[in-house]
Amino acid sequence: MSKKGENIYKRKDGRWEGRYVRVYGENGKTKYGYIYAATYREAKQKLEEKKCHGENLQVESAPNCNTRYSEILDAWLCSLCISVKESTYARYFRLIETHIRPFLGKYPICKISTQLIEGFIRNQLDSGRLDGKGGLSPKTVTDILTIIKSSIEDANYHALRHTFATRCIEVGFDIKTLSEILGHANVNITLNRYVHSSFDLKCANMNKLSLSA
Repeated sequence: MSKKGENIYKRKDGRWEGRYVRVYGENGKTKYGYIYAATYREAKQKLEEKKCHGENLQVESAPNCNTRYSEILDAWLCSLCISVKESTYARYFRLIETHIRPFLGKYPICKISTQLIEGFIRNQLDSGRLDGKGGLSPKTVTDILTIIKSSIEDANYHALRHTFATRCIEVGFDIKTLSEILGHANVNITLNRYVHSSFDLKCANMNKLSLSA
């Protein structure tokens, strides 16, 4: 069972397991990393260290049109772990799991339209209570809208950042300078996230040319 709405669970063997978003795969699927610890406190500390060192949300490819919104929500929640109060995180987690994910999580990110969100919000105002006794309060619905807006903006930010970095690499931009612009702790992070993936893409395209020849 998870503790206090975080991605930390106690295993049957007595250890605590923590999950964090590690990379976005080329197929739009999120790949996760895991940590293990003897106590909840130690597991939480290990997760925070992963995030502080920029080890979450590495990018094989940016979130694309086929990435399910549920995975975007996972990434957004992971990014909040060390930036908001525990009570705030727990509230956001509960709203996502009980209201947002069940209705919107199955859709690809490109299908999350204004019309879809408006219909979802009307439903929450009219009959969103879990006990079936009417709709949610305006304050709760406002919090839900804040989560949706922030998570989608975060996904778009990572997509634009990935596109910018990839284009810079393709035109021969100096790696050290690009690393500083992106705010990476060292050049190796830039090399691993963008240069290698750009090189792999070029190789794949050359192979396609060879096969068609």
